[in-house]
Amino acid sequence: KDAWEKWPVLKQVLTMSPKVVSSAPCQEVVWEGADVDLGKLPIQHCWPDDAGKLITLGLVITRGPRQRRQNVAIYRQQGNGNDEAKALNSLAILHAEQGRVDEARAQFESALSISREQGDRRQEGLVLGNLGSLNMEQGRLEMAREQSEAALAIHRDTGERIEEGQTLANIALLDQAEGRVEAARSNFFAALAIARDASNRRQEGVVLGCLGALESESGQLDEARLHYDQA
Repeated sequence: KDAWEKWPVLKQVLTMSPKVVSSAPCQEVVWEGADVDLGKLPIQHCWPDDAGKLITLGLVITRGPRQRRQNVAIYRQQGNGNDEAKALNSLAILHAEQGRVDEARAQFESALSISREQGDRRQEGLVLGNLGSLNMEQGRLEMAREQSEAALAIHRDTGERIEEGQTLANIALLDQAEGRVEAARSNFFAALAIARDASNRRQEGVVLGCLGALESESGQLDEARLHYDQA
């Protein structure tokens, strides 16, 4: 009796079996090749400072280049545009962090070339700044200064204040490495002012720490302690 009463529901379930069709609404709009752009979809950008729109949360299986063991973790899958220059720049940063310097440099230079071809001044400035940082870490100070100063000019031209402050801090580190203490101090304070103006507390702390190190090397211990305490 109970089964008979539920027959209308069971009948509906039986009609829900999958069917193979020749076309479907999800196939009415097709993007291929260069037309593929997730930015066209109404994907939510959950927080203004997020790297991009949150597509989904996925299980990511990773293994380090020098480790046999694997790791499984949940990571946010976020869109960062379909720009080849952006992708190359991100990949180069990853390789630089892994110590794969030659690969990183080649990818930065490819990203720089593409940015210039596309006339993307903002991206050009970002890549130049990253190249400057890479060359500074490798002791190529002259090349690092040339690239960092070019990046600074572009950031000022495009109004990218946070990137301007970060590049000023890098130039100050170059000044410090070359023994130009007054120039380093001036650039650090300029970077600090930008960080505070932008309410970028993380960058403010980084610059204050750098100022502390500079004053400590210069024998200005009271000033160094003040900066370190603030950092």
